[in-house]
Amino acid sequence: MSSTTISPPNRPLPTVRTPMEPPREGLSSRTSSEPRSGWPAPWRSRTTSARRFEHKYQLTLSTYYRVRAALRPFVRHCWFSESAPDHRYFIRSLYFDTYDYLAYFEKVTGQPNRIKLRLRSYAPRRDAVDFVSVELKTRSGSLVEKFATRVAPEECDHFLRHRTWIDQADPVLSEFRRLALLRDQRPKLLVDYRREAFLPKDHTRARITFDQAMAYAQADRLFPQTAFFRPPARRWVILEVKIAEALPDWLQGIVRTFGLKAVPNSKYAHGIEQTQHAIFR
Repeated sequence: MSSTTISPPNRPLPTVRTPMEPPREGLSSRTSSEPRSGWPAPWRSRTTSARRFEHKYQLTLSTYYRVRAALRPFVRHCWFSESAPDHRYFIRSLYFDTYDYLAYFEKVTGQPNRIKLRLRSYAPRRDAVDFVSVELKTRSGSLVEKFATRVAPEECDHFLRHRTWIDQADPVLSEFRRLALLRDQRPKLLVDYRREAFLPKDHTRARITFDQAMAYAQADRLFPQTAFFRPPARRWVILEVKIAEALPDWLQGIVRTFGLKAVPNSKYAHGIEQTQHAIFR
């Protein structure tokens, strides 16, 4: 079969109708949708938002161990990592895109304003989750805003089948559906990985994470019966700093000591390149 080369589509970015007002103080204790129902407040709120800057670094395994050791005096595990085996918890994301991969091309061509739609689970099996996180993430230059809400797995299934939510009053669900229909975005890719997350001891409004063991699979469901996962081309550990302000001195010092350079790093873009060889070669 001959391969098909897709040229970058040229269509304007739609305007995002802000589903809810992000916290004015920036990254706060209500910026994650990762808890299970039994986890402590303030993690039980269904709808969350965050406005922040993101810095990403690709680390070799040896550099990861050295950077992690240098960070330890300044940080503590977040509740999720503290409770997870080996302090690493599971994340699965199902990303949406158009038939001609508009979101992918916007990322790799460096478009400053982008929109990302995804569904997220914190277990690989449907019978092990009690909610799915529905997430809308926008970027304007270096500023990232994320809006998320939680739904039952059954409601997630309903949306994937019918492209409409049972709960039509939730502002995040409403905007997620509007954008999915506006661009005809549909599920394209699963990304699985393990995350170790830290919070600064000095109460800097930041979240520091190490992501590893990435795997990618083409899929149109969050929990497909069969999925053929591919590992990344290189086994990087991804260090992400999500922060509402400038990097604190101690973190700037670690970045300088190890010569870390912030680089664009999209799990979705890497996954498309690993799973869509016939299209993108």
